[in-house]
Amino acid sequence: SPALNAIAAGVDGCGSNPSTDQRGITRPQGCGCDIGSVEVEVVVDTTAPIAAPTLSANPNAAGWHNAPVTVMWNWSDSGGAGIDTPNCTASSTSSGDGELTLAATCADRAGNIGNSSVVVRVDTTAPDTQLTATPPASTTATDVSLSFTGSDATSGIASFECQLDAGAFAPCVSPQNLSSLALGAHTFTVRSRDKLAMLT
Repeated sequence: SPALNAIAAGVDGCGSNPSTDQRGITRPQGCGCDIGSVEVEVVVDTTAPIAAPTLSANPNAAGWHNAPVTVMWNWSDSGGAGIDTPNCTASSTSSGDGELTLAATCADRAGNIGNSSVVVRVDTTAPDTQLTATPPASTTATDVSLSFTGSDATSGIASFECQLDAGAFAPCVSPQNLSSLALGAHTFTVRSRDKLAMLT
């Protein structure tokens, strides 16, 4: 093209022995300046952005969280075009209890779309405990048996703890058999622990 290198170095602001074009990009040809154009460096990017998600808190040993979880997606783009920040999900926060999937997308400036997802398990509700079998309110028996059950719709029941009168809570299973009780009133208490260690 006659326009290539048509402006000699040192003329019309072309500079002396230019090594870059008007954008500062290394010139691929010639030692002059082109007329009415810039020499373009074409970047081909076919690689979608990639996420490196991090959680706002770590789960317990059983893999559960006791509060909503926020995921920071931390997108990067190795293809060269760069992240299109307004079209990228920066963070997501869980809503509700259960095994939840948080998903996000991100576009780069070449139009490639990256996708990512994270599964989190959240349980913010304490378990429920019920006595299912008890002795009569008044009895002469000194040996009695009590049965109980628990429910937790989310993480599940991990264990039970029982207490007699003012004694300490201790691990127990149903049925609980109490023997050689002294005459008089006694109070039996049972509580369940879910997999997040929440008690009720």
